[in-house]
Amino acid sequence: PIDRGRAIGAASIAAWGWAFVWVNQELAYAISETVATLLLVTYYASTSVVAVGLGRARSIAWLRHAGLLLGLVAAFTAIRGARRLEAVWAQIAAYLVTSVFLLGIAWWYRKRED
Repeated sequence: PIDRGRAIGAASIAAWGWAFVWVNQELAYAISETVATLLLVTYYASTSVVAVGLGRARSIAWLRHAGLLLGLVAAFTAIRGARRLEAVWAQIAAYLVTSVFLLGIAWWYRKRED
């Protein structure tokens, strides 16, 4: 017998995963390399913070862990991408987005007051 709840859950996760990859591909080939890098860093960072926040709010450990992993990907993408950018303003923007999302994740993981 197939557990209907698990099947729906797996289909939902697969749909969200496909949507994430699709948006990732659209952003990766945006207008220029500079714009694509900044959009990807912002996408990874915001998705990371949302995943950690939802995982914390709903007590879903794997979602929090996925958000943290995505945060590391965003930080790596920002550092690697900023080094390749010629425009100083774009380098600063990539580092700024990275620092803001790291602060967001740190805020989600702060200790709660009892």
